[in-house]
Amino acid sequence: MERVLAWWRAHGRDAFWSALFPPRCVGCGRFETFLCPACRQGLRSIGADRCRRCGQPGVTWSTPAWCAECVQHELGFVSARSAYFYDGAARSLVTGLKYEGQRVLAPLMAALAAPDLAETVAGVPGAVLTWVPTHGATQRRRGYNHAEIFARALSPVVDTPWIAPPARKVRRTRHQQGLDREARMRNLKGAFVPVPTVLGQEVGGIVLVDDVYTTGATAGEAAAAIARATGVPVHVFTFCRTEADVQRGLR
Repeated sequence: MERVLAWWRAHGRDAFWSALFPPRCVGCGRFETFLCPACRQGLRSIGADRCRRCGQPGVTWSTPAWCAECVQHELGFVSARSAYFYDGAARSLVTGLKYEGQRVLAPLMAALAAPDLAETVAGVPGAVLTWVPTHGATQRRRGYNHAEIFARALSPVVDTPWIAPPARKVRRTRHQQGLDREARMRNLKGAFVPVPTVLGQEVGGIVLVDDVYTTGATAGEAAAAIARATGVPVHVFTFCRTEADVQRGLR
């Protein structure tokens, strides 16, 4: 019994369930891997052509390299970047982590997203990572915050420390799916409040981590609260970005 308890403490319930149910590719269902080589190759990277402010794909380098829609809006963050388009296996990874309790997917997602995040961190002197906070009721129901799991998995692979979010989500909000940018902004208005936080002088910026960037409403509201709490610039990094909203020019 002591051996069993020691194993449980060392590996946790995720390893327990993985032992009972062998890994299957989130894309095609193949056994023995969470992402097979073929599905990994099918991931669509955002790439270098993107808005340097909001991260919208398809914006080529120019001066100041901001997209036409981006310059029309106030943003709560300095910059945003995503690693992949939200489709295929990338979407399945996010869904598995966020809704299906597959926290074991976070290290894989972190490894896949690391090169893009490393470039973001390199441009933020004294960067630290944090994550978009969830409402307490939501976290209790789900049992964890998926953004936190992802951010903590990213921390060692980009050699960047993390801190607890200098903001709290104090109001439960409607599900954002199907809402346009304006509706999303109204839905999230006042949902996040600053948590006064004293950072070391070496911290020059915060990278706010989440799973998906759709219109930027959630990231913007959370980032604004964090910036008020800390007084340092906030940058946003997500594993995916939705393509439909990109094509409609939404933030």
